Amino acid sequence: MWGFASKSGTTVVCTLLFVIIGSVFLLSGCDQARSSQSSRSGDPTNSAPAVAKSATNGANGAPASRDARIETRTRSVLVGGRLEPKTRVQHTVPVDGLVRTVQVTPGMHVAEGDSLFTVQRNDVGQTYLPAPVTARVAGIVSQVDVIANREVKPGDPGVTVIGSDGYLLEAAISDRDAYSVRIGQTVEARAPNGTIFSGTLAVRSPEPDYETGLFSLTFEFSNAENAFIGQFLLVSVPTEVSRGIFLPRDAVVRRSNRSYVWVVTGDGKLSRRDIKPGEVVGDEVRVESGISSGERYLVRPTGRERDGANFAGSR
Repeated sequence: MWGFASKSGTTVVCTLLFVIIGSVFLLSGCDQARSSQSSRSGDPTNSAPAVAKSATNGANGAPASRDARIETRTRSVLVGGRLEPKTRVQHTVPVDGLVRTVQVTPGMHVAEGDSLFTVQRNDVGQTYLPAPVTARVAGIVSQVDVIANREVKPGDPGVTVIGSDGYLLEAAISDRDAYSVRIGQTVEARAPNGTIFSGTLAVRSPEPDYETGLFSLTFEFSNAENAFIGQFLLVSVPTEVSRGIFLPRDAVVRRSNRSYVWVVTGDGKLSRRDIKPGEVVGDEVRVESGISSGERYLVRPTGRERDGANFAGSR
C-alpha cells in the first residue's frame, strides 16, 4: 500500500517538474520572438526620422543640392468650354411653294453640291421645275426642318449642315488676365479622359460682359481622332512670362515673417541665407533677392541644418 503511494507520488512530482520546465521554455521562446520582432521593426521613436530623412533627401539619406539658375516660367490660367463645329451652314427655303422631296436625314454625310431637298414653286398659272437646294459645304447633316408635301415660304429653315473642317471652343476669362493673352498664341487643352489637344486663340472679345466682367475667348482646334462635338475641354492659356531664379517651395524655410534658404558655400559649409520671395508659379517660388545664379542650395532641408556645418550631401 505504501509502495503504491510512493510510486504515485513520484509520478506526480515528475509530472509537475515537466510542466514547470515546459513553461519556462515557452516563456523564453516568447521573449525571444518578441525580441526578434522588435529588432526587425525598430524603435518607433527612431524609425520616424529615418523615414522622413529618406523621403526628404537624396540617395543614401544625403541632403540633395542644386545650383540656382536664371530661368523662364510661364503662368497660365485654365478656362473651360465645349467643342462646337467650326462651320455651320443653314440652308433656307429659296422660294414659296411645296416641298416635294427631302433627300437627307440627320447624321448623314454630304459632299458639297449634294441635293438636300427640292421645292415646287407655288405660282398660279405658271409651270416651273422644282427648285433644288444643294449643300454649300461638305459635312454632316445636323438638322432637317422641312417635311415632304408641306408648304414653305422663302427664308424658312430647311437643312443645317455642320462642316468637318475643325472645331471652335468659347470660354470666358477675367479682366485681370484678358489683356495678357495674345491672339494666335498656341494653347493646350485636356479632355476629362486625359487626351491632349493643341489649338490656337483666334478671338478675344473687345468688350467684356458688363454684368460679370468676363471677356470671351474663342479657340480653334483642328480635326482630331479623339475629338467630337460637345466634348468638354480645359484649356491652359499662357498669360504671363517671368524670368528669374525659381526655387522649389520646399527649399524655402519660413519662420515668422522671414524666409531663408540653406546655401552651400564654396568651402562646403552650410550658410543660412535670408531671401525675399516673390510670385509663386506652380510648385516654385521666384526669388527677388538673397541668392544669385550659380550658388548651390539645399533642395529640401531636413530641419537639422546648422550654420557653418560641413555639407556632405548629394547634387
